[in-house]
Amino acid sequence: SKIITSHSHDSPILAVSFDATGSRVSVCGRDGSLKIVDVQTGEICLGIAHGGNVSAVAWSTDHQRVAMGHSDGTVTFSDIQSDSGIISLHAHTDRIYYLAWSPDGRRLATASANQFYAQIWDLDSRQPVFDPLRHSHAILSMAWSTEGRKLATGSSDQTVKVWNTDNGQETVTVRGHFDAVYSLSWGPEDRQIASGGVDGSVKIWTSLQDQESLNLPGTIRATAAIWSPDGTRLASGIDDGLVRIWNRTHLETVVSL
Repeated sequence: SKIITSHSHDSPILAVSFDATGSRVSVCGRDGSLKIVDVQTGEICLGIAHGGNVSAVAWSTDHQRVAMGHSDGTVTFSDIQSDSGIISLHAHTDRIYYLAWSPDGRRLATASANQFYAQIWDLDSRQPVFDPLRHSHAILSMAWSTEGRKLATGSSDQTVKVWNTDNGQETVTVRGHFDAVYSLSWGPEDRQIASGGVDGSVKIWTSLQDQESLNLPGTIRATAAIWSPDGTRLASGIDDGLVRIWNRTHLETVVSL
């Protein structure tokens, strides 16, 4: 096998994603440019310019559409399979910090750096679906449940909130971290949520109860936490470069990378 190298951007790369066939990869740059690269040749097949200083990127679950959040609070969208052009949404008044597509691709959750709420948008009407989903401090992470009926938000107010996305109502607030909540991931059958915090810990919560079921201790900021597809293992990443993979049943480290 050989390594394919493509110099697709002159600015830092923020996100990459394979298409459904694995034959092309989409590359997003901080300058707002989106390039589609052939993985066999490294050649650029398509380029789309979103423009502006990009601060967040999210792909739809089918990997056909990309949303880019900008420093002025705007969110732009493009579809790599159509000529629909760039669609703009004036979502917030300052830098977009986090974006999360709903599983069906019809809604997008947005959060900004200095406005202490998330907003769920209907992408057909480009209008908010509900009133803002509020925290007392900035929202740093969001995750949709797999069936799209719930949205979890993590904040620098040290809490995780779960929202009903049918009516926009808060279902539960869980507390237990001693610093900001930096990452979120739903567990098997949407019954549990894993949260990673600046306090170094990864916690596993029963999603509809203010109850911590497992605590995976640490001392350095946990920047990532994600479940395996079968829900039997949890991977966590921390600031010192270490990745741990945990066995959910026995609360033991399977491997450290």
